[in-house]
Amino acid sequence: YHPTRAARGRWLVLNQVHLLDDVTLAARQTALLKALDWQGPVYAISATTGAGTAALARDVMARLQALPHPLRQMPDTDAGDDSAWHPLD
Repeated sequence: YHPTRAARGRWLVLNQVHLLDDVTLAARQTALLKALDWQGPVYAISATTGAGTAALARDVMARLQALPHPLRQMPDTDAGDDSAWHPLD
């Protein structure tokens, strides 16, 4: 992997958690996090039942909204200058 990409934030999403009981899920999640030496966010979800998906979707949306929008960097060609174009404002 490229060092720049490796430095980006990463999330761990465990899917199909509906297949495990709570005790087994907790034990396997703990073992996995330890084996990976995982320090980032963890989401245990089930796409089948919807469990945990609301929190994941909320956090994904918050992260996307926090990113700089590429269109905000485009010059305003109608103005004839280098002022920034803000289509989302």
